[in-house]
Amino acid sequence: MDEKEIIRQLAQRMVVSEQSASAWLKATLEIFEEGFGPDPLVIANGSVTKAVGATATTGALARNDVAASTSTADRLASRASVGMPLLRSGTPTTSLAINRDELRLDQFPFRVGREARTHLAGATPETSERREVAGRPNNDLYVKDVGKPLNVSREHFQIEENSDGSYELVDRGSACGTVVGGYTVGGDYTGGRCALKFGDDIIVGTPQSPIVFKFMQAAA
Repeated sequence: MDEKEIIRQLAQRMVVSEQSASAWLKATLEIFEEGFGPDPLVIANGSVTKAVGATATTGALARNDVAASTSTADRLASRASVGMPLLRSGTPTTSLAINRDELRLDQFPFRVGREARTHLAGATPETSERREVAGRPNNDLYVKDVGKPLNVSREHFQIEENSDGSYELVDRGSACGTVVGGYTVGGDYTGGRCALKFGDDIIVGTPQSPIVFKFMQAAA
């Protein structure tokens, strides 16, 4: 089976684009390369040592490197087989604000912020498009804030994946904070973080904000 066919089948299994599947495969191979190195390893008596001709590396450090690499690879493989995490619109307003009903998360941290800057010109609200930046944009998902007053900050929150496969929500110093499972994180530009579980509601802004996501896991 050639590389293109492997990527095609992997993309179907993960329910993502072939480009995302290719990036996932590349990252996994890099993990093994970093963990095991270009030289073969010999495992004997519970110790890991590079084979003859390579610089010997033994003891707990080598074992920890292998364990960390294996853990990360297992986590990536589990995500592919069980289903990727996603943000699902919790209200019709949210669907309009992001122009879709759900979005799969294929990179972390995954950053969310306001699409446009709104200001008053006299008594009439006006919006300007997101600011152009060089390189990677400030957010992976831009939300059009239709609330009065504004609930979504330009850099509002992000979702992070921990090494054990769990997730956390980090408020990025937003003005109104973020409500996760009924608990308010951040607000008044203070920031903060909390555990994020599948099934949790994420209210972007005050508890009355119409922008609501549900953190879910896609079916495999």
